[in-house]
Amino acid sequence: MEVRIVRLILIVGPDPQRRAERHRRVHAAGHQALSAPTAVHALALAGKVRPSVVLAEADLGDEGRALALVRALHAWEALGGVSVVLIGVLTPEEHAVVAGDRRLRVHTGTEEALIALVDEVLAA
Repeated sequence: MEVRIVRLILIVGPDPQRRAERHRRVHAAGHQALSAPTAVHALALAGKVRPSVVLAEADLGDEGRALALVRALHAWEALGGVSVVLIGVLTPEEHAVVAGDRRLRVHTGTEEALIALVDEVLAA
């Protein structure tokens, strides 16, 4: 009998269609998923259920940049070890902050490659 560990992935971004598509892909890869349209909602969810990985759009629209979400997640002691994948192009300042942080990854490729990256982060 094979024992399978199901991981919870928190998907954050302002576009409901993009979140829904990522939710579908995460499920197809065998993981559970929750989605949040805002950083505030994401922090509330993360405080209730500790996700294995947070996938967040680098640009959260009206809410600003996701780096503030990353800082809040990592400042919260119970969530300090949560891995975050930032999706999209970062500013030079953001790259400087992200450089060397093993809990952070940046993804600018395809949606298929994003799921492969999630699996890679989970395996680490």
